[in-house]
Amino acid sequence: MKKYIIFFLLVIAVLLIGGVMMSRRNQPSVYTKEPTSTDTKPWVEIITPKIMSSTTFGTSELQTGDEVLAGSQIQTGDVGLGNIYLTDGSVARVDVGTKINIEQEEYDQGSQKVGVVIKLVSGRVWTKVFGLVTPDSVWQIKTSNAVATVRGTALGVEYINGQTRIIGSKGLVSVSVLDPKTGAVVKDSAVSITPNTTVIIKNSDVAGIASGKIILATKTPSIEFLNESWVSRSVSADEKLDTLQSQLQSQGLSGNDLREAFKKQVKQNFIDANPPVQTDQTTPAQNTTVTSTDTSATGVTSPTNKIPKSLRLTTKSSFVGVTEGDQIPFVLSVVYIDRTSKVLANSSAVWSVAGLMGSVSGSGIFTAKLDPTVSELGESAGYVAVVWTDPTTKTEFKTQSPTFTVYAAVDTTPINTQGQ
Repeated sequence: MKKYIIFFLLVIAVLLIGGVMMSRRNQPSVYTKEPTSTDTKPWVEIITPKIMSSTTFGTSELQTGDEVLAGSQIQTGDVGLGNIYLTDGSVARVDVGTKINIEQEEYDQGSQKVGVVIKLVSGRVWTKVFGLVTPDSVWQIKTSNAVATVRGTALGVEYINGQTRIIGSKGLVSVSVLDPKTGAVVKDSAVSITPNTTVIIKNSDVAGIASGKIILATKTPSIEFLNESWVSRSVSADEKLDTLQSQLQSQGLSGNDLREAFKKQVKQNFIDANPPVQTDQTTPAQNTTVTSTDTSATGVTSPTNKIPKSLRLTTKSSFVGVTEGDQIPFVLSVVYIDRTSKVLANSSAVWSVAGLMGSVSGSGIFTAKLDPTVSELGESAGYVAVVWTDPTTKTEFKTQSPTFTVYAAVDTTPINTQGQ
């Protein structure tokens, strides 16, 4: 009896192995990874600079198309404006003089589960949330004294001098009061924000709200508030996204297909409007007369009355989807106080890499290679840094690339279809 059972099991095993081999014959013999694109990581669109990103790897100025890493802090300058496009299809518009922390940013395309938590440290941020499908999805914006939880809506949040002001634009928003000292939610403090309503929460009112002496209530925003530039600008931008979504829905798209098509079209619009960065090789104007006593290694005449102001690091390569083995050649330029610039010899500077994601040569060529300590993770982020010393004044200047991610190389060894 045992012999028959063993024989039966062997027959089943042979049939299964044969099925696998036949299945492999019908598939490509080389496994290839889908190209990494801007819809797999949050990315930023710079409307007006400066916008800085701070991570554990350091601080760098963001450029349009740069990835925004979860855990990073984003800070805009006095005139800095930008849009952060998240992987679930939502967008966060960061106003001037604003600081936010991307505490969580997750999206699972298969289950459509979303996890986004943004902490508004100060300033103003407007969010257009694409929509949450699963009940366990979370999309929140927090300040030190309030948290807004959304399911699929548009809203603006402002936090300045201990006061939170939230305005609803579309959909329903649940707002709860937070204790500024502990971060805990104040019991029974939740209110609902509907379109064109607002709520104001002050640090000085939290104790009264917690005790029940102050009742948190919504109200209609003033015309002056609605006409504030960050509000009107965001509402206008939302209308364009609503139009795009309606166009895709008219094509019969819904659910996950609609979300993915929306993300791809937004990304394509971004690519069309933002071609790859061109190498900067600015030279003095033809009609400009200068006095020179020195010639740089590049052969460009350096005027004695030129005073360096800063460095500029440029490249023709993209920082999106960098994979092990890829190389990024950089061009280093010095910018003078009169706003002219000159390309420097890369060998005249000191180059380094911050992060476990590659190396850079003395000629300014970065080669992507994950450190063994992080290779199992499949990716690592960092940036290229450079230091140059002005030979005349002996002044040291520093600059760096945007923070970007290097992904593990994919094994493209052909699958042995002969069973050998």
